[in-house]
Amino acid sequence: MGYQLKDVCYSTETMAQDAYAQSMQPAFVVNDSTSVFFYPEKVSGAWCMGAHSLSTGGLTQCPDINFPAFSTCTDHSDPTAQFIAGTELGAAVAGAIIVAFLWRFLRVRF
Repeated sequence: MGYQLKDVCYSTETMAQDAYAQSMQPAFVVNDSTSVFFYPEKVSGAWCMGAHSLSTGGLTQCPDINFPAFSTCTDHSDPTAQFIAGTELGAAVAGAIIVAFLWRFLRVRF
């Protein structure tokens, strides 16, 4: 059993959480008097949302990130299964093109 994030299946929940946190974009929040830079950060093995005040230069408390509930992996989320299905479709299309070419070539010659 694995944990699914978008179309990728991860073997452990920690790997799924790492991928989710690393995909988060940093953000700037600018108010009238302060400017704060938020970014995901891993502290002591746990992900949190770090904040750095650009106006005062201080670091603030690092609240935990709320991760989504990861669903369990299915055959549709397996990248290998998708690759194999694409390969089968590509082989079928290539075969149809070759048959059509041979049909036309043999029809013109004979």
